[in-house]
Amino acid sequence: MTHRLLARYDNAALRPPAALAREDDWAAPRSDEMAAWLRLKQWCFQGAGTDGVQTDPMMASIPFASAVLHGAQLPARLRLAEALCQDLDGSVQMAALDSGPARLLLRLRVKFNEALAGRRPQRTDPWDSGYVRDHPAGLERLRHFTPRRSTLIVAAALPTPALQACMQALADAQSGFLRVVRLLIVADDADLPQERALATNGLAQRAVTFIDMQGPPPD
Repeated sequence: MTHRLLARYDNAALRPPAALAREDDWAAPRSDEMAAWLRLKQWCFQGAGTDGVQTDPMMASIPFASAVLHGAQLPARLRLAEALCQDLDGSVQMAALDSGPARLLLRLRVKFNEALAGRRPQRTDPWDSGYVRDHPAGLERLRHFTPRRSTLIVAAALPTPALQACMQALADAQSGFLRVVRLLIVADDADLPQERALATNGLAQRAVTFIDMQGPPPD
């Protein structure tokens, strides 16, 4: 219990998304982006074990998964990735509260739930989310990354060597994941063919989901 209470966001490995002062600051997905939004949410939770948290590594279905977001201009994809980060990590829920005491109560409730031994985590529990830090120290930190919560990591327009290092670091660390980790790759070239993206980014031989912002909604 003490370990769970003291666990903190890993700022050395990840850069957090922008803070939301109020709910209206959230760039919610537009109507023409809802199909991609639903696919992103489905991908995050698919194979996530018990309600998004994997409590037994031996029973993990998909403790670590990667996806490439494509099919639109880079600014639109980055905006949708940021919205997903803020949605999953509870920032939108927090920003909707109109008082400091209410926000403090929510934080305490999250910590209390995380500290309860035997509590079955819920799909609505907040994740951690953040962006890969594109420097050697940050990439090295990913090799020893230990998620305190289910975690969404965004690789936003990383140079190919940095993306390769990020993928390798998380692959090396995943055997110790007790929480699921999802890596969302927002590549610099929206029109890059899927096969070329795999080869260029060094992701061959890995299971990668491709999410098209202009594709149909999920089944």
